[in-house]
Amino acid sequence: ETISVAEVVRHSRAVTSVRARRPFGDLGARDVRELRSGRGCTMQGFHTRGRRMRHRRRAATLRCGALVLALAIGGGQAKTDVFDAPMMKGKAYVSAASSGYVSVLDLETLTVVKTISAIEGGLGEVRGAALDPTGAFLYVASRFQNSVHVISTVTDEVVETIALTGSEPYNVVVSPDGARVYVACKSSGDVAVIDTVARAETLLIDVGSSPEGIAISPDGSRVFVTNKTSDSVTVIDTATNATVGSEIPVASEPRAAAVTDDGSAVVVVGNGGLDIIDTATLTSVYVDRVDGTYGSLRDVDVVGDTAYVTDFGGFLDVFDIKKAELVERIALAHGRKAYGVAVDPDSMIALVTDESNDTIRMVDLETGFAPGFETWTGWGSRAVAFLPAGNAAPANTIRSFLLPKTVKLDGPRGSRPARLRVKSFFDTGPNPVNLTSAATLTIGESVIEIPGLTARANGRSFEYKVEGVRLTIKPSAVGSSRATLSLDVSGDVPAALARDGELDLRFKGAGFDAAGAVKLAGGKFTFGRTHGTLLSPEIDIRKAKASLAGIGRHGFKVVAGLPNEGPAPASASDVTIAFGSIYHATVPAADFVHKGNKFIFKGNASGITNVVLDYDQERIAIRGKEIDLGTVPIGPTKLLLIVTIGADTRAVEVRAVHNGKLLKY
Repeated sequence: ETISVAEVVRHSRAVTSVRARRPFGDLGARDVRELRSGRGCTMQGFHTRGRRMRHRRRAATLRCGALVLALAIGGGQAKTDVFDAPMMKGKAYVSAASSGYVSVLDLETLTVVKTISAIEGGLGEVRGAALDPTGAFLYVASRFQNSVHVISTVTDEVVETIALTGSEPYNVVVSPDGARVYVACKSSGDVAVIDTVARAETLLIDVGSSPEGIAISPDGSRVFVTNKTSDSVTVIDTATNATVGSEIPVASEPRAAAVTDDGSAVVVVGNGGLDIIDTATLTSVYVDRVDGTYGSLRDVDVVGDTAYVTDFGGFLDVFDIKKAELVERIALAHGRKAYGVAVDPDSMIALVTDESNDTIRMVDLETGFAPGFETWTGWGSRAVAFLPAGNAAPANTIRSFLLPKTVKLDGPRGSRPARLRVKSFFDTGPNPVNLTSAATLTIGESVIEIPGLTARANGRSFEYKVEGVRLTIKPSAVGSSRATLSLDVSGDVPAALARDGELDLRFKGAGFDAAGAVKLAGGKFTFGRTHGTLLSPEIDIRKAKASLAGIGRHGFKVVAGLPNEGPAPASASDVTIAFGSIYHATVPAADFVHKGNKFIFKGNASGITNVVLDYDQERIAIRGKEIDLGTVPIGPTKLLLIVTIGADTRAVEVRAVHNGKLLKY
């Protein structure tokens, strides 16, 4: 699309529906005027008049897709620049505290497509906002209404408002399994716990004075709360809902916190500076105080070993957590007061809200480039939550499972007690887990409480052993979520089990909830031997590997289990496969060849080159090549697989490892 500089100037003077006049210190007043063309472009014009400025200054920014044209006019001179704009796909939700609503942004155009305020009088002073793990619901704290609003991201409407007994809810965080929401309540000095199924408050936990920030470990075992006027952090054990040890002293007036992906550290920021807390010792191991270098620090997001911190002085500060040092300060604009931040680890673009101008902007973290293009999101723009486009995990997604390989149940014989032996695959789920924390093992109707597993001397496995029970878990050597589980139980528990019929197994702990079920015949089960004897999980990943050689040249192979008890259908159905965060494709039913109890596809359907749907082996094998799987972070990463056959959709999410060239499970 072509546009003349004269048109840019003309647009910069145009008055449209979006207009903001805000005092800007010595810079006087600043007009923000926005114009959208019928050609899919967006123009923003800025007009600044300052009491101490000799000349008025005008500037305009035109965005058309991936390109931005910037023009600045002032002091009798004009300057133009053309650059690539940071690009994201998906939606962002911004809490506009003073406006009393949540703004919804389309990130491809960086435009507000909706404001959510379904309640009469608005949503109140909305503050913290957090998405659940599926991305289906957004939880927003309403500070003076003493409530949390639940927003559906499908309809972008409020579907529930949860009343709290704690007062002045300030920030929220959702547990990795989506079962609970933790709310920092500032005035009452406690944390409210919400059951997301009942959508009701179930508990209040006393913490320090004026809690504002809140974060949770990747395994869900601990919650970290920043106490603004106590200058401290409180740690909560989510298994017992009790605080752990004493409050941890940190820099003055801490306002926000974020936990590293591996759970080893917590980054705490506030008016007084930045702390890094070692989660093993629960002590601050690094302190960087505000001493004139920084402004007041407001919010933090963590990707890998890097923390991205909003600085009220108009910067996005970048900290290397392992090295404990400031590595970069990205200037946003003169007079800005950066507030909320959310980072997309795929595109490495940050969304930053600005309290002084009530806007949001994108920052390219790989180049340190922060273009002037920004969008007004409502008075008092604060928190921002990012919902990426692409494959959304459905509600029935399995995030941890047991896949038994062999089961042998022997009844009592003479003086020898009944005995159950199980060897199983154990997927620990997409997030890191703590196998040494308390867990429960359910066998049929019997529940065994496990205080925690102990690492064995070889360092490669964990074990729990008491009289009559021995449980051994061997995690993946490459860091994926694929582990093995060995169980040997004797006594009353196996004696209560039937040697013919269904056997349910469940292992639940901090960050995982794995279940599986088989059908025993004569006390035995062998994986893959008899059709219809594996009852659950309804989908599992048995093998998965992806080649990440170059954009558009990716390839993958995956074998997934799909238990079924009936025979193969008479004809094929459409099969849709979603692999990873963005890729999906459909193979039409007409393209399958029916051979016995198999349906086979060979060809090319949007990159899918081979599909074998085997009803005898109860599995599907898929191969794709010359496709784009998007940007995959180095190291452990979540891998989502969704298989839809006709109207039957099944989904599983695991943790794979990217070593630079290959993604392995």
